[in-house]
Amino acid sequence: MTYSEIKIKINEEVGFGSLFSITVLKGVVPFTFKEKWVKVRRNRFEVTRGKPTSIVGQRSASDFLTSFNLDYNSTGNLFETSLIGNEVTIKFKDPTCKIISFEAKNIILGNSFPITVKTEHTITNYEFVLLKLTAVELIPSSRPCTHLRVRVKANQVIKRVTRPTVINNNKTDFVEFDVLRSGQNINFICESEAGQRVSQRFDIPNRLVSQSLRTTVNNSPYGATVIVNLRNSFLLSFQYSIDGNNWQRSNIFSNLANGDYTLHVKDQYGCLLKKRLFIEALGVSNPEFFIPKSNSIRCVKRSEAGIKSDRRIDDNRFSYEDPVEIPYTEYHIYSKTDNEPIQYKTNYKNVSIKAITKNKQEITLYSERKTNNIGLKDSRDAFVFPLENGNTGIYFKTGLRYNFDTGQSIGDYELLGGLPEWGKIGTYIMVNNAWFEIKNVFPSDDKQAEILEIEASIVQSESIERVGVIYNRDTVNVYEFKTDMGLFLNDDYFVIAITANDPRVPTLDRKSGGEGKRGDLGGR
Repeated sequence: MTYSEIKIKINEEVGFGSLFSITVLKGVVPFTFKEKWVKVRRNRFEVTRGKPTSIVGQRSASDFLTSFNLDYNSTGNLFETSLIGNEVTIKFKDPTCKIISFEAKNIILGNSFPITVKTEHTITNYEFVLLKLTAVELIPSSRPCTHLRVRVKANQVIKRVTRPTVINNNKTDFVEFDVLRSGQNINFICESEAGQRVSQRFDIPNRLVSQSLRTTVNNSPYGATVIVNLRNSFLLSFQYSIDGNNWQRSNIFSNLANGDYTLHVKDQYGCLLKKRLFIEALGVSNPEFFIPKSNSIRCVKRSEAGIKSDRRIDDNRFSYEDPVEIPYTEYHIYSKTDNEPIQYKTNYKNVSIKAITKNKQEITLYSERKTNNIGLKDSRDAFVFPLENGNTGIYFKTGLRYNFDTGQSIGDYELLGGLPEWGKIGTYIMVNNAWFEIKNVFPSDDKQAEILEIEASIVQSESIERVGVIYNRDTVNVYEFKTDMGLFLNDDYFVIAITANDPRVPTLDRKSGGEGKRGDLGGR
């Protein structure tokens, strides 16, 4: 499709020093296309003479068009050009360009007053309404968690869409189509009835999946606070509920009693996610179990949430289960004096471990807890002072530590402006027998310390107060059990079976390969 055009008829052989100028208005900005006749073209915007022809002016017309295409239209995307006899036609493909004027003068022969070259020209500017996109909307689709519906509106009929989908012969000033929730920036290209092409880029949100949903539980003696976060949530807004009926914009639920909840999260397009949420006194809501591959006895997943997986990956298969004709089997050799320690991390309610012999005899193996990360208590002296915004600041230098339950002194501490390990946003602390949530943590040059901020006014001037807390260093503890090879003197091999139970989730199973004793071989 072309728009404005100019026809230039050259009626003489153009001499050296002649200058052709076409001035256009692009929007409100003028621009001039120039070509000058020279003996030898060494630079852009220069025309050199070609071979003579029998038609007067045809050689000059051909020379001019050749240079014009080289200088301004090398890709052919800006103009449509043609030559008939001694007449050049230039058609603009840009609908925003309007041709203002054309001049053809010889500035050498004319000295101070340029001589007009013998030419004729006609200018045609087509007046029409430019296609403009007025709105791009994302609206719910019939598959809201995986797709979105895009509605594009314009100031006139959108005849055709070429990207990201194809729509032909549209009769309205808007189009609608579905796109995948990909989290990408896509390019929309359409055409008007007059053939004008317009493009516009816009962002598409990511799809929502349960794996992107994360919850943080902070406990206090008067109820838990749950903070809900979602990854890859750019361009999305959410509503939250713990019963599916009462919805809120805030991602924070406060004062929750211990118990079992179902967290509901939905976005503005109707996609709904659900997650089971278990609140208990120690603030650990997500059961976890991890046993590293670095242990001498390797245990793999035999079920995940009670379901066996068909996926054959390193986490759920032994070496002799590789999907090849002759699998290579790894072996580990033990002697009767070996007493192999195996460590794992978990917060499951119950974990049972058994060694099962070739004759199906079960030997219970007992675990020892190696860390103490859950339900920790701390109480210590702190400097408490009023902040300018009406809240209270707390920082730590040196002072006494106390037994949280009895209040008796148990020693002293020295932080010199640093924070205890529990000094984080969201932790609940007790000051003057009242519980407050840490809302902010910031450095203070004046106090030479890191400051904890709580949203309450509890002191009029700086003083030393006792600050207490119940917290978790981590959400799991490390446990260790040992396999005494002397227990299996009469067996060719044995298998370690681990079963983890928790009322919040289905049972989890881990199992080792056939472990050998006294120098026998066990597949891993």
